[in-house]
Amino acid sequence: RALEAIADWKVDAIVATGDLVNDERPEEYALLSDLLHAAPAPLYLLPGNHDEGAGIRTAFPRHGYLPKDGPLSYVIEDFPVRLVWLDQTVHGETWGDLSEEQAAWLDGALRARPETPAIVAMHHPPFATHDALLDRIGLKHAERFSAVIARHPQVQRIMCGHHHRLVLGEAGDVPVVVA
Repeated sequence: RALEAIADWKVDAIVATGDLVNDERPEEYALLSDLLHAAPAPLYLLPGNHDEGAGIRTAFPRHGYLPKDGPLSYVIEDFPVRLVWLDQTVHGETWGDLSEEQAAWLDGALRARPETPAIVAMHHPPFATHDALLDRIGLKHAERFSAVIARHPQVQRIMCGHHHRLVLGEAGDVPVVVA
C-alpha cells in the first residue's frame, strides 16, 4: 500500500532511513528486496539499528550507489539537490554513534559542493527528543554532527528514522524531520 501511495504522489526519490528489517535475517532482506523491486522511483537505502550492511548489500546488488565495504554512507548527485546519506549505526547496538571519522567524511562530502543545496539523511536523530526509551538508544556524539552541519549552509534539511513517528527539531540551525 505504501508503494501505491508513493506512485500516486509521483515522487522523485524514495528514502528509507533504516530499520528495513527487524532481525537482520537473510530471508527478511530477501523479502524486502522482492517487495521493493518495482519501487515507483529511485530507492535509496540507509541501515538502521535493526539492520546489517552486508545483508543490505547482498539483497540489493543492483543498487550501485551502495559502498562495497565499510559504512553505508554515500552521496547521490542525480538531482538538483545533493543527497548525502550518513550511516552512523553501530552493528549489534541499538544506539548510533558519530565517530570522528564519520564526522570527517560528512564534512568532506559537504565541502565538495558547497554551492549545491543538500539534504542529509541518517537513522538516529541528532538531538534529544524527550522520549525516555529512544533517547537512551539515540545518537552518541550528536554535537559533532551539529558542528559539521553548522559549517555548511547549503544543507537545507536533515531526514531521520529510528522513532517510527513524526518528530521535528533542528541541528546546526537546519530543520530535522524524523519520520
